[in-house]
Amino acid sequence: MQSVCKILRGLARTTISLKTKPKPLLANHSMTLFRPKQHKSSTPAYHLRVILPSVNVEQVLSSADLLIAKEVRTMSPFLCAIFLLQLSSLSTATNFSLVYEWHDELDYEWPSEAIRTQALRNGTFEPEHIEPRYMAVYGSRLFLSLTKNVGIPVTLVSLPTNSASSPKLTPVPSWDMHRMGDCNMIESASGLKIDSLGRLWVLDSSSSVLCNPKLWIIDLMNNDSTKLIHQFPENGLMNDLVLDETPNGTIAYISWWGVQHIVVFCLERNESWTVDLPEIDVYSIALSPKNQEPRQLYLGPTSELYLISVTELRSATQTANLKLIGKWTEYLYSIPYRMLMDNHGTIYVTFCYSNSIFSWNTSQPLQEQIFHEVTALYPDWPFTFALDENGTFWMTEFDEEKRPTSYRLLKAAVIEKSSEALPVTPAIPTTSTTILEPQNLFGFNWRTKTSAFRKTLEEAGRMAPFFVTNFLLGLSPLATAVNFNQVYQWKELDYEWPSKANTTMKAGTFEPKQIYPIYMAVYGTMIFLSLEKNTDITIPVSLVSLSTKSGSSAPPRLTPFPSWDMHGEAGDCDKIEAAKGLEVDSVGRLWVLDDGSSKCQPKLWIFDLNNYATEHVHLFPFRSLMQDLVLDETPDGTFAYISQWLRPHIFVFSLERNESWKVNFSRLIVHSITLSSKDQEPRQLYLTKWNSKELYSFPVAALRNGTRTANPKLIGNWTKIQTYRMLMDNHGIIYAAFKWRNFISSYDTSLYPLFEECRLHDVAGLITATPFTFALDEGGTLWMTVFDELRELRGPQPSCRRASSLYTKIMARSAVILVFSNMIMSIV
Repeated sequence: MQSVCKILRGLARTTISLKTKPKPLLANHSMTLFRPKQHKSSTPAYHLRVILPSVNVEQVLSSADLLIAKEVRTMSPFLCAIFLLQLSSLSTATNFSLVYEWHDELDYEWPSEAIRTQALRNGTFEPEHIEPRYMAVYGSRLFLSLTKNVGIPVTLVSLPTNSASSPKLTPVPSWDMHRMGDCNMIESASGLKIDSLGRLWVLDSSSSVLCNPKLWIIDLMNNDSTKLIHQFPENGLMNDLVLDETPNGTIAYISWWGVQHIVVFCLERNESWTVDLPEIDVYSIALSPKNQEPRQLYLGPTSELYLISVTELRSATQTANLKLIGKWTEYLYSIPYRMLMDNHGTIYVTFCYSNSIFSWNTSQPLQEQIFHEVTALYPDWPFTFALDENGTFWMTEFDEEKRPTSYRLLKAAVIEKSSEALPVTPAIPTTSTTILEPQNLFGFNWRTKTSAFRKTLEEAGRMAPFFVTNFLLGLSPLATAVNFNQVYQWKELDYEWPSKANTTMKAGTFEPKQIYPIYMAVYGTMIFLSLEKNTDITIPVSLVSLSTKSGSSAPPRLTPFPSWDMHGEAGDCDKIEAAKGLEVDSVGRLWVLDDGSSKCQPKLWIFDLNNYATEHVHLFPFRSLMQDLVLDETPDGTFAYISQWLRPHIFVFSLERNESWKVNFSRLIVHSITLSSKDQEPRQLYLTKWNSKELYSFPVAALRNGTRTANPKLIGNWTKIQTYRMLMDNHGIIYAAFKWRNFISSYDTSLYPLFEECRLHDVAGLITATPFTFALDEGGTLWMTVFDELRELRGPQPSCRRASSLYTKIMARSAVILVFSNMIMSIV
């Protein structure tokens, strides 16, 4: 029955294609969707009728498409219908030419090979973590900012636009100008722009608590000399910027991550100020052309697109009057992480986890078109792009699924310049049509699936269209969702403060909107949550509890655990600084990972939940970000297996010996972990690989015996990447949540070597990076929080459901759900 999920998912995708009103591929064919007459006892069903006329396909399609057309003519009506629907949803795309392709991982131009070898040895350089983020092009040089991952010593680089071989990345302005924790150096470059005088503007998020973000201006015409460094008065993560060059001076408009304002910087006055944007957090930003006064600033918070007249911003207004343009339709609930406008008013935009770049002519009603599309790109940010002064569109593609050849640089002469360049006459770009391969009709390659499932599809292909559709929809009543009950809902989370006086701390020490649960544990009538500690000043407490039953109608506040006094400022090594993974053992002890700080080592806390006393504190011999842990209780003692952020190893901790040690996984960067149940010996530790779909396992017997090296076994592949949370129940079923995904999936490990994933729960329209956290209590009840950053009510959205016969052991539980948000949210 697991395969039912796959079939229904394929049918759901077909239904989506129908809703988009596809344009006909052949001029005389027609497709109609009709609803048969219903009897009271019958289940409503939609069916697909396809009428294919007798046509000469050679007269309709080009020679390049003849092979595909002949394949269509030989397909069964049902599969042919789906094939045509999928083809019709594709649009033409600009032809890009390949500039470089890196057959190995990207690398820097190092001062010497000895320095590179030392960096690889001590972990300060990990080439697999190089990820381009923003781009700018000037003359014969292309500039990239790189995501500040672990093992990335330099975040601003350049490479030539023309080279005989794929070049290495050259630090800009030099190696000596990059150093974390030094406020006079570049720490974490992000948005890039080049003005008309050949100056490179660089945003620097300064990803350390010691330094505020900066804006660098580098003179490319004068040996990359630094012309200006502007320090912003507030901390935070910066995204992108655009430049507004006026007769009175140059102004930069800057987007910041997770705040409801933009920052305006005036070069002539060397001054910056914030402009409030009521109710929206801006991620991407674009500026209309110079020759279209009054110029407009376009803002992409989520699926909605807004604009502001820059006339307001130039006059130093403190609050902007936003105008809603409309909503993107292709990726309705994703984040547009990059926008760019050319000199003719066309916006280019791409979305998190999208394999396409879209374009929209702003002189027309909002309706994006596919500008460029690549099959099956999986990173969160697969593209970065820019227009040079000649109107060439440059773009990088990144796909970790195609390693070692995962990076490409491409260009297309679309003869469109950035909106900050002088106007030029556009040319019509050459176009090509992308053809969907028949084996991918259902969104996956069914030729590689199990023989049983292939047989199901082959039988479906021989059925008449009506009966096939009825057969698939007839299965859907068997696939029912797990029943969740709402326990609490918050408009905004808050702490249980000792007194009202405590809530009136100095400005900025507490921001309720920054409360963001990341891990959960449940014991008896208590729920424990760890909260994301983004900064040291906005979240005073990172470990809290609340009751599973509230005595009042109002949702409860969060109670600091074990007390207020146990939470101090960063640098107080005797206090909880930044709680992460949580687990409760069989004797009622809460295990808490603590990141520590720049001054304090990470810790493992163990609290006795009978009296809230601190039973044990273990200091780890390193400084690194912690993630999650699982507990392995044996007759010989209790072990904790611990994952760290972006590290190719785990740590093992023995409570009885009060000792921890590192276990290396050869180039497998562990993201999330879970452990098989006690009654399934030999127990297995399950691991997901960072930025990948891959799921691995490893027997814990070797970990208990003190091994220092492990070789996990590949189990299978999830459908999505970045599994940030996993949990396994006593029946061997893994529950998994994925970054930027609005669903939780499940996998029954007893089916191994088969890997069939199915949906446990989904919520329409979540765009949060990590929207779920969940835990099982000792009675087998699944508790879950759902966090939603969108500020609007939503209804349920259909998706792949589970077959009830296969999930009776889950359905038998009394499952509950916690739903919270700092905005109003619908209950699913």
